Amino acid sequence: RLCNWKNNKRPKKSLDLIPGCFSTENGVAERTRSTLMGYLQQRAVLGYSSIFPLFFYRESQARFQRAVDRKFVGLSEYEEGKYKDPFIIIHLGGIADVSEETFTATVNAINKLEPRPKLLAISGEVSSNDCMGSADGWKKDVRRQQEYLSRLDSRIPMICCPSRYDEIEMFNQYFGQDYYSLFVGGVLVIVVNSSLLKHASVKTSEDDEKKQISEEKVDVNVNVDEITSMADQQAEWLEQQLLMGKFCARHVILFSYHSWKESMDSSDESYLPKHIIERFMNKMADAATQMIVTGVFENNHVTLMPPLGDHEIKIKHVNTGSLNHDKTAYH
Repeated sequence: RLCNWKNNKRPKKSLDLIPGCFSTENGVAERTRSTLMGYLQQRAVLGYSSIFPLFFYRESQARFQRAVDRKFVGLSEYEEGKYKDPFIIIHLGGIADVSEETFTATVNAINKLEPRPKLLAISGEVSSNDCMGSADGWKKDVRRQQEYLSRLDSRIPMICCPSRYDEIEMFNQYFGQDYYSLFVGGVLVIVVNSSLLKHASVKTSEDDEKKQISEEKVDVNVNVDEITSMADQQAEWLEQQLLMGKFCARHVILFSYHSWKESMDSSDESYLPKHIIERFMNKMADAATQMIVTGVFENNHVTLMPPLGDHEIKIKHVNTGSLNHDKTAYH
């Protein structure tokens, strides 16, 4: 009966279900909850606005934690894998330290857009507090940002990239998984945790890997080998996604916090290391990647990256500045 419950349309015989009724906070076993969510996901109905909130105790959880199993509930290839009409994707950079007035004006402007945006992406800093220095301050900031973002039209999905200061476990608690992919109108959208990806190994050949760790600040309580292993898992996953994009998507768009352009200063932590860029850029060109969208810099800019090898395609590198510095800073 749940599978026949179309978006915002209740069945003829009411199920008398309320948001959160299948949440663990209401006594539902995690195994039961996961099994039911998996079944509904297979039937491509879990993403319905009348169904997904049933599994979360708080509305904010249902709104911001749709990244599950490296995918995004409601935006699968089955549901959004075909291009139909032109559409809008909105990108915000940093949203830390933004006044309620600016946030409200931005959300209202997005809500009035026609056609209604298919997606809102955020890939800048969500908090001015470093997780490692002030976990409570980070949580307070994020809850505040999510309260403002909740005023966005509920029909517009939201995705968020971790920034350089976001600790993975805390980020997962408030935003779901830290890297995943989804489809929007036939376009494959890839969200990466660039703060983790930059710690991936240097691949010198197919069978030989040299371990390398960035000098960027790392929690002293985290094992360096563990970080490298997690980064390598994401790197392998990203290669698989780009291969899928090559054959299954109209275009590819990648959202990242860090810049993918090569820096003249190897110590500048706003950029990904050269070995990561070299490892993936040809693969991105093979996959017909149209844009790499970041939020690490304070200014808005769009640049064309030079063609790679035999590829004629020029990938657009887009950065959206902080909403705190520019009240119109969204692309």
